[in-house]
Amino acid sequence: MAAHRGAMLSAEAGQERLAQAMARLQRYRQESSTQLLATRDELARLHTRLEAARQDALQWVREGGCPGAPQGEGRQFRPQMCCTREMPGVMEGAQLG
Repeated sequence: MAAHRGAMLSAEAGQERLAQAMARLQRYRQESSTQLLATRDELARLHTRLEAARQDALQWVREGGCPGAPQGEGRQFRPQMCCTREMPGVMEGAQLG
């Protein structure tokens, strides 16, 4: 009878540990889901900003770019050619290629 009682107590303890582990797993899943949703929202926001900046750059090039920059097919945008004189402070901290 004592062995049976010991087995029952052990099974109950195992069930309790299992319930605790399942609760931890549920919390982890919820936290991960919340974090993933926030990351996706930020990615969408950044993608929107990137697309707007790309459109601005394309519009700027269509309108002629900066004065004194090379014109024509295949020209490369070089911010140091126009921005440093016309827009002081813009190039601070920028990495130019």
